[in-house]
Amino acid sequence: MSLFYKYKPYFLIIGISIILGIIRWSMLDRDFPLFSKPQIIFDEFISYQDFKSIVDNNSHPIIDARDYLSYNEEHIENSINIDIELLYELDEKMFKSINDIINLYGYSDNIIQINNIEENYKVADSKNDNQKIIVYCWNPKCDRAEELISILIDTSEYFGQFGKYFTKSDFSIYRGGWDEWDSIQKK
Repeated sequence: MSLFYKYKPYFLIIGISIILGIIRWSMLDRDFPLFSKPQIIFDEFISYQDFKSIVDNNSHPIIDARDYLSYNEEHIENSINIDIELLYELDEKMFKSINDIINLYGYSDNIIQINNIEENYKVADSKNDNQKIIVYCWNPKCDRAEELISILIDTSEYFGQFGKYFTKSDFSIYRGGWDEWDSIQKK
């Protein structure tokens, strides 16, 4: 007696289970986990796994909010350094980095929609081509990422030139920062 005939009922149960599982996944509004890439969840903060996927695929702009010297020592590949201190000193290189992000990642076509009745405005992506920007700093205790985002969405006289391109929802922060990234990558 062959192995198949001896365990035929078990093979039948396993086969039916696989078929029903595939049918179930096809009815859901989700990708099949074995054949698709996992979806990245963009909230205010982004997890290490999602951040690693972004770095590996070079799929979104990444801003390193640490100081210029630390960035030059080591940084996450393809990240762009915007040092807040140099930005306050009106360093041309920092302004160029921000303008590069605006032009390369879909923000140059953003328009400001003003609501005179409610006396507010919103930045609208006219071509729906903005890419989410990920910002990181040293670690969760470092507030340079939040400070940089507040500068980029500012609409006042000082740095208001960037507020017409960005909104808070355009950014996610990798909270683990350089410290977490470096410690995991060195393992």
